[in-house]
Amino acid sequence: MSDANLLVGLSCPGCGGIIEVAEGNRLAFCPFCNSALAITADDAGITRFMYKMEVTEAAAEAAAKKWFRTFPKARDLAASAVITEIFPMYLPFWRLIGTGKAIACGYSEHTDKDGHTHTTHHEDSSDSEYVWSVIACQTGDLGIAVPPNPHGKLLPYADGDIPVFETTSSRDEAYDQADTDIRMEAHRRASSGIETLTFSKTFCVPREFSLLYYPYWIIRYQYRERDYFVVLDGVAGTPVSGRAPGDQTYQALAAGLGSGFGGLCAGAGVAYALYSGSDYAIAGFGGVVMGLILVLAGYWMFRFGSEITEGKLTGGISLSTKGFGQKTVREIKR
Repeated sequence: MSDANLLVGLSCPGCGGIIEVAEGNRLAFCPFCNSALAITADDAGITRFMYKMEVTEAAAEAAAKKWFRTFPKARDLAASAVITEIFPMYLPFWRLIGTGKAIACGYSEHTDKDGHTHTTHHEDSSDSEYVWSVIACQTGDLGIAVPPNPHGKLLPYADGDIPVFETTSSRDEAYDQADTDIRMEAHRRASSGIETLTFSKTFCVPREFSLLYYPYWIIRYQYRERDYFVVLDGVAGTPVSGRAPGDQTYQALAAGLGSGFGGLCAGAGVAYALYSGSDYAIAGFGGVVMGLILVLAGYWMFRFGSEITEGKLTGGISLSTKGFGQKTVREIKR
């Protein structure tokens, strides 16, 4: 089992020994004194966990400066940027671990070369454990909305000991949405090979519903008297989202090359269509389309390249199969 699936840091009240518990388990046994321990939720019925901050402030600052030097940001950004604020922050994510089950019945039809129609009946099922997650707060201009892939050391939540964003979304709505999404994914898997569906039934068996706090480093900086930011994963130290100034030279090159090569492709396409005959006109039309794409791409870079935005800044819900490495199945956009 990977470290991401272990809850560490629990102490046995009988002997004081450290206990490791598989995530989602409600019962643990102390390996030192053989005591049986029940893991309970808080008064609101929510189990709270947190991931340990692995990245130091110095490492976060170094990672941000490395990010400053990446293309296509302003070439003097690393030398000219002034970090004005750097601080750790934990963001809450609703998470449900549960088993999605589905049964689907139906049939598929196909016609053979002699014109005879054959019917194949199907009865398929799906049974998988899922991890569903969505952010539980509003992050403003930071733009963090997509839950992280879980990794690192999972710890009991230490209330008051860490800086956190307050939860603003409804627990019940998140739970209902998790139930719906897991059922839909189980149904999709069970019915994926069935052409005509005649019967289906889905179930979601929840194992644990929790509030997960994940660490980030938030770094704000100035460049030529304008404010920007970058957010780093507090466990992996990698950039999650950010805004940075673009480079005017890259903008000018993109506009010039896009217009030049785009015009060349479009002109060549028109000439080929006119002089090659109607049988090959479609190839000339393809050249015109390619030219227009290049021109528009150059214009887009010139128009919007003054500011670089990175990261998944749109809302989403993570739905993954539970297993080694938390292999992602898909991300549901909202």
